[in-house]
Amino acid sequence: MMEKIIKIFVAYFGFLSLAFGFGLIGPTLPELQRLTGSNTQTISWVVTIRSLGQLVGSLLAGFTLRIHAASSAVCCDPTLPG
Repeated sequence: MMEKIIKIFVAYFGFLSLAFGFGLIGPTLPELQRLTGSNTQTISWVVTIRSLGQLVGSLLAGFTLRIHAASSAVCCDPTLPG
C-alpha cells in the first residue's frame, strides 16, 4: 500500500515539476530578450524550438517504451534503489 502511495506522489510531482518548467518561459521571456539584446521575433523562436523538442522527445519516448515494454516497468519504478 505504501509503495502505491509513493508512486502516486512521484507521478504527481513529476508532472507538476514539468508544468512549472514549461510555464516558466512565459514570464522570463522579456528578461531573456533584454539580456540577449534580441527582438521579439527572434526570441520567439525559443518557444517554438522548445515546443518542437518536447513533441519529438515525447514521440521518441513513446516509441522507445513501446519497443522495450518489458524493461520499462523497471526503469520507471522510483522505489528501486540505485
